[in-house]
Amino acid sequence: MQKTQKTEFVAFDLETTGISSFVDRIVDIGAVRFCLSNASIETFEQLVDPQQNIPPAVTAIHGITDGDVVGHPIIDDVLPAFDEFIGDEKPVLVAHNAPFDCSFLAAAYTASDRRPPSNPIICSLRLFRLAFPNFENYKLETIGRNLGLISNEEHRGLADAL
Repeated sequence: MQKTQKTEFVAFDLETTGISSFVDRIVDIGAVRFCLSNASIETFEQLVDPQQNIPPAVTAIHGITDGDVVGHPIIDDVLPAFDEFIGDEKPVLVAHNAPFDCSFLAAAYTASDRRPPSNPIICSLRLFRLAFPNFENYKLETIGRNLGLISNEEHRGLADAL
């Protein structure tokens, strides 16, 4: 008898104003909830007003401008919705280069006087390096192209989580 995989996963990705979780802020959160035994997925996507400027060099990477985030909620107002999306069942969180995304989440939760999720975390970057040692690099776009998962490179939270 075949065992069915019932573990839930939440793959998430953040876009930020830079690379330092000490000074930079989250501008986009995308997440996908899935289970290997079920084809359906749920998604979460939210632009975030970082309350600081997005440098042009960073906008060139993810395409998010200061104008795009004006009028969107600040991170203090987004985190409760993200917590609700993750849920109480403790799904396994999955992030590509998890230390980067987790450091930004930890900083955001700390600044908002909230406890960050204590879910188990998988770093897909580490998995892909082990599984595909001959890839030219391990950017999500490269992996997506090599595995036939993407045809258009969109460096945004939800697209990267998917």
